[in-house]
Amino acid sequence: MSPAYRLVTIALVLQTTMIAFEAMAVTTAMPSAAQELGSVGSYGLAFSFMMTAMLLGIVLAGIWTDRSGPLPGLYAGLVLFAAGAVLCAIAPTWLSLLAGRVVAGLGAGLVIVAEFVAIGRVYPADLRPRVFTWISAAWVVPSVVGAPVAGWITSTWSWRGVFWIVLAPAALAATLLVLRQDAIGGSGPEASADSPGSDRADHLRVARLGAVVALSAGAVQLAIHEGQTRGSFDATVGGVAALGLVALGWSVPRLLPPGTLRARRGLLR
Repeated sequence: MSPAYRLVTIALVLQTTMIAFEAMAVTTAMPSAAQELGSVGSYGLAFSFMMTAMLLGIVLAGIWTDRSGPLPGLYAGLVLFAAGAVLCAIAPTWLSLLAGRVVAGLGAGLVIVAEFVAIGRVYPADLRPRVFTWISAAWVVPSVVGAPVAGWITSTWSWRGVFWIVLAPAALAATLLVLRQDAIGGSGPEASADSPGSDRADHLRVARLGAVVALSAGAVQLAIHEGQTRGSFDATVGGVAALGLVALGWSVPRLLPPGTLRARRGLLR
């Protein structure tokens, strides 16, 4: 929190806190939303859809930050996150609320990865553990105190207010990043026009695999939901679930370092 790093630290903590609040603390507000929108049985999809979209955002953010640095991903992530919150706040139907959760999750995934890259650029090595302590606290605190806050907002105003309130920290975090964008930098080491073609091809391959993982996970979630709603799993539902599981089994190992599933000695020794 020294003057040289204060604004960036506050921005990182703000955006992490709002993501954690949106991802976990809305648990006390979501039953009211599901009841009002007539989809109590689909309550769980509001969380699984967001987490799946975050997974896709994380994969895409790694590629983007490698090529363009952390700032574009941070800005785009904050905009998508705020847009998703607005979609949830004004949602007339449960399907539109789920769409908002997907958009917010995609933005959250972009922010999570880009902010780690920003930490590596802004802070010296001896300060980074302290910054990660702040980031960890920004994840833990909303999960502890955020649910009561969301419940209070829901009971005294509306569940929609739980989504509106995250817009203020998103706007403030974006403003602070603009003020200190010179410290973070805008171009990554791979952003030059002469980047090897093999690197770009690998980036596209990872993006495609990330999309397959997200879509497959979504298919499995929908199939499970439909089976629970109907009280049984027919051939169509079972086929969708099986197809999703097969696609996950094919794509996930290709996104992980070799030997991960066997816990082979690798990056960490």
